[in-house]
Amino acid sequence: MYEDDIKVDATVVRVDMTEPQNYGDMPKIVIKFRYEKDGRECFISHYRSFTDKALPYTEADLVTLGWDPTRNGWAIDDLISDNQPIAGKECSLVLGWDDYDPNQPRLKVKFVNERGGGGVKNKASVESAAAFAALLRKKVGMSAPAGAKRPAPAKQQPPKQPTADVGAVDSDGIPF
Repeated sequence: MYEDDIKVDATVVRVDMTEPQNYGDMPKIVIKFRYEKDGRECFISHYRSFTDKALPYTEADLVTLGWDPTRNGWAIDDLISDNQPIAGKECSLVLGWDDYDPNQPRLKVKFVNERGGGGVKNKASVESAAAFAALLRKKVGMSAPAGAKRPAPAKQQPPKQPTADVGAVDSDGIPF
């Protein structure tokens, strides 16, 4: 997120698809969201395209919203039908200012995340990160910095049993 970006919790209201305006144009999927800002109910539409460049982003947004296009055979007609399978889905949006027309700045959806958003889904292990760090150092021509190896965490020792003059003890070893 950038300094001017706004993060909001939102709900999918509905999904539609545009008809191409000109020969050769691709339709766009339009996802309408509802969110609250400063106590007011607000709506924003998120347009996603099906061009080769945009397709991975369109797919990622739909998967985030709970509709996997690959698993559903890209049946967009099901997605925009009266059934509206993702309507009501909660998510987090990152909104940013679109300055395409500097005289009329407007908010646009930059990212669609799961509620609470931006979490790491496939978190790497420490061992995996260490292996990658070694490859990265090799790539940039560095050796491991001195002291880079961290000591293993200390193992906790069981509590010591009384051994010296503790006086009289019960059969279970507790002094009395």
